[in-house]
Amino acid sequence: MLDIVLKWANIKLTESSNTQLFISLMDFFGNVMQFMIDNGHLAEDFEMAILLGTLCERAGVNNKNLIVKVRKLIKMCYDVYDFKACYRIIIDTGVKSKNLKSVAENLEEISEFIAAKGIDCCTKKDFA
Repeated sequence: MLDIVLKWANIKLTESSNTQLFISLMDFFGNVMQFMIDNGHLAEDFEMAILLGTLCERAGVNNKNLIVKVRKLIKMCYDVYDFKACYRIIIDTGVKSKNLKSVAENLEEISEFIAAKGIDCCTKKDFA
């Protein structure tokens, strides 16, 4: 049922520009992810597609503290889901965003990912 909550949160974030709501939902996402990490739960494909898609799109906010929160949550996703699949979602969702600031933040995340994990999961298509 986590996917329903994540879809609802995504809709609320899309509808509203309320910073307090954004902070509350990021804290909620962090608590859910920490619970999953502590209990050894792994996220399903559809849950991670929703969550990472939301985080990648919201990575382009103007507040530096909020960007740090979003980047921390993206890094937590590697602990609850296959890191290569996370990379693929970030490439497919974040880098193709219409928001150029989001694209820049997602490319920064990809560069940190490649520096940490190596270039093995990259394809020629990714470089294009």
